[in-house]
Amino acid sequence: MAILTASIIIFLTAIPISYHAAKYNIDIDLITRGAGFGYVGSTITSLIYASFSFIFFALEAAIMAQALELYFGLPLAWGYLLSSLIIIPLVFYGITLINKLHLWTQPIWLLMMIAPFVAVLLKEPQAVETFLNFNGTISGSSEFNIYYFGFAVGVSLALIAQIGEQVDYLRFMPSLTKENRFKWWTSMLIAGPGWIILGFLKQMGGILLAGLVLLAGFSLHEAKTPIQMYYTGYQYIFDNPQIALAAATFFVVVSQIKINVTNAYAGSLAWSNFFSRVTHSHPGRVVWMVFNIGIALLLMELGLFDALESVLGLYSNVAIAWISAITADLIINKPLGLSPKIIEFKRAYLYNFNPVGVGSMGIASVVSILSFMGMFGDMAQSYSSIIAMFMAFSLSPLIAYMTKGKYYIARPNTLQDTEETNYHCEICDNDYEKEDMSYCPLHEVEICSLCCSLDSLCHDVCKKSSQKSLREQTGNLIGKLFFGKISTMASLRIFDFTIILSLLLFTIVIAIWMVYSSQIKHLSPDVIIYFKESFTTIFFIIALIVSTLVWWVLLLQENRLLAEDELEEQNEILKKQKDVLSQQTQMIKQTHDSMISTDLEGNILTWNHGSELLFGYKEEEAIGKHISMVYRKEDLEDFSSSIETLMQTGAYSSELQFITKSKKTVWASLSISLLRDETGTPIQMVGYAQDITKRHELGKELKSSHEMLSKLSQNVPGAIYQYRLFPDGHASFPYASNGIREVYEVEPKDIVNDAQPVFDILHPDDLEMIATSIRHSANTMNDWSIQYRVNLPIKGVRWLEGFSKPEKLEDGSILWNGYINDITDRKNAENELSKQKIF
Repeated sequence: MAILTASIIIFLTAIPISYHAAKYNIDIDLITRGAGFGYVGSTITSLIYASFSFIFFALEAAIMAQALELYFGLPLAWGYLLSSLIIIPLVFYGITLINKLHLWTQPIWLLMMIAPFVAVLLKEPQAVETFLNFNGTISGSSEFNIYYFGFAVGVSLALIAQIGEQVDYLRFMPSLTKENRFKWWTSMLIAGPGWIILGFLKQMGGILLAGLVLLAGFSLHEAKTPIQMYYTGYQYIFDNPQIALAAATFFVVVSQIKINVTNAYAGSLAWSNFFSRVTHSHPGRVVWMVFNIGIALLLMELGLFDALESVLGLYSNVAIAWISAITADLIINKPLGLSPKIIEFKRAYLYNFNPVGVGSMGIASVVSILSFMGMFGDMAQSYSSIIAMFMAFSLSPLIAYMTKGKYYIARPNTLQDTEETNYHCEICDNDYEKEDMSYCPLHEVEICSLCCSLDSLCHDVCKKSSQKSLREQTGNLIGKLFFGKISTMASLRIFDFTIILSLLLFTIVIAIWMVYSSQIKHLSPDVIIYFKESFTTIFFIIALIVSTLVWWVLLLQENRLLAEDELEEQNEILKKQKDVLSQQTQMIKQTHDSMISTDLEGNILTWNHGSELLFGYKEEEAIGKHISMVYRKEDLEDFSSSIETLMQTGAYSSELQFITKSKKTVWASLSISLLRDETGTPIQMVGYAQDITKRHELGKELKSSHEMLSKLSQNVPGAIYQYRLFPDGHASFPYASNGIREVYEVEPKDIVNDAQPVFDILHPDDLEMIATSIRHSANTMNDWSIQYRVNLPIKGVRWLEGFSKPEKLEDGSILWNGYINDITDRKNAENELSKQKIF
């Protein structure tokens, strides 16, 4: 009855978990995250699941070792080791090989499992009736006993965590469609909750065989060993005891290997999930597989099989609380809208702890474990696992209602409603489905859930604006209780110390109780009192040591966090500097001027876009080549001397001709400087080259035009000039032909910047007239035309005639372009002619 009751509970709780695993293709850890536990909160359940895997690995390996001892005479200690090591190479290659192993061994395993029962029923039909009327070794009766019924249910419920291993297969199921609906549901129910049907039959069959072992005269201890059960069962098939023992040994070894490859694989995943979130590292599944098997081997050497009932009874309290909390969230909270409809499992969108799952499981576990330890009476001790189930199942929706479901989602999923189905993770450079991706504001890229989990420096920066953890809220409450006289840091320190120390002491109490309860069964009352006092003393000594260690570790943790914060600040500064440097690099790369860096031997290290435009070589063609490839052969000696100058002075500049990839010649203005390290030692040469080919050609054209103008002006009477009047009244002759020497007896260069030498030779009687004419032309922009006199140092008084056209410049200056001619002879002739007319 107890096995049937436990099997029904396991079957019903497994249905919603199996459905969501198959539908969303996620394992038990991811379901736990989204079903009320939070990102870090689910690490607790990863430990529960991991403990399930190594506890049952140890039990199954111990069964194999017993078979090896019975058949080969191999000592149990060596049998434990062999039973553990044989699993490692089989699990090393992952789920593919495990599936093949199950497929190959399934037919022979089923045949050998069923055959003894068929033989027993055929040869001894009354065995079932004998089994049903068998008297219990403790109660001495075959009647139903409600007290022992509760204990039996609790032991059987330890198998409830097996659904985690079934889910590891269900998550690979295809999507549910209208076409495969019946097949999909059937497969899900058989592979998920359906495992307990076979488990129920195996337990019942084991009890039948155990009864036969007892009837055959063996001890109770021997009746509990599967090898002895099947050895007795196979004797109903084979008359030869040696053949029966060989068949039983072969069956037990195959069975335990089949079971333990799954236990080891599931345990490696659970440990990997736990440590990837705690340490933000992922050394690989194989490491945790060996770790898991190592713990199991240690438990076997400590004699776990002898304390089977206590271990399974204690474990079932925590396991049933965990599974019940998940089931309640899936079938109550989500349909009622107390939690989100989706199963969100990514770190980027989850709170670290969700009080719905963590709280309901934690409270139910503590109460049920205290009940199991006998703190609340005999009946509560017997039904501790049922207490755990009902408490977790009731507390989950209650806490979800009280918290209004606010601790399920920490921030909106920005990728959820996009049309894209796949995204590229910029961290690991792989493509993933949208459901496994999130946007990381720290790295400012899309990131996969694994890379997000392994990021140890982000400190959940993406959730800072929305996530105020329960730890921080409790810390603030502690500060208020002390009327604000202690800092927030001290409040958080008190909270962390209290929580961690309480959990450790509670675990120590359970461990001491298990040792104590197993030792006092056959002791006298006086010795029991002595044991109790001794264990109490030991507990307080351990508590003192643990308290000191916890405080010390917390202080180290604070120092680490402070160091990480400081490092994060430095990283932020470096990031900003990197961004500036990246912008500068992009500017250098995109500039149209050439920028090249080389080592001290002249080998090209960088080659920007401007260099490609100037010289015609692509970046990949130039990198690693010698810079001399762009120099003309006749300039190579100058190149060597320029390097010597650069090394001596630290800088070099010149205008040179260079050779392009197409063998064309270009002119460039070159500037080279040395790049030095922190010690001042030169490490690179950086060159800046600007294309001046057009300027050079224009200069040649201007020079040619100037020469032509000079030749023309030499043959033109008088002087061609430009006269410029600045806004401040200052004047100059920017250009004057050689004829200026004849008309003004001044050098052109002497009046380029200042026109005063010309004003100094103007005739005093004409000076005002000339100034007035210039002002009039400037104001009206009319042509300037006038005849005036000058008093030259050599030629004396001469008559000049000037004509020019004004134009206004952007800076407000007026520029006149014109000519000046000596008309003294003409004036003298006019005077002579005038005199002749008079006479």
